[in-house]
Amino acid sequence: MMKTKIFVVALLAIVVGLGACRRRSNDRDILTFSTPYIHPVTGANETMNWNVDQNNRTIVSERFFPKGTALNLVPTITHSGVEIRPASGERQNFANPVEYTVTAEDGSTKVYTATATVATE
Repeated sequence: MMKTKIFVVALLAIVVGLGACRRRSNDRDILTFSTPYIHPVTGANETMNWNVDQNNRTIVSERFFPKGTALNLVPTITHSGVEIRPASGERQNFANPVEYTVTAEDGSTKVYTATATVATE
């Protein structure tokens, strides 16, 4: 009986130990990025998806914002990491490029630069 208890305890310790050794993920990609957009002709409220380039780690608006548009936008972002800074839903001023840092489970990071394209006229 005592040998059985020792065996069960030893087996449990091995199982718990193996679970703790799980490899931590290094996933840290921005998957989608979008912002509200008011159509310059119709005035309709829309959502603009932005193009995410994984190779160059850039995010660019897929349409031009009209010249003079206030670029204080609230992006909605999905990512494969455990954290993104600045956070999704946090207002940013895109008059200048904004850097986003995605952190993976293993602590590694990727930095993306988001740029709004603005019409010249």
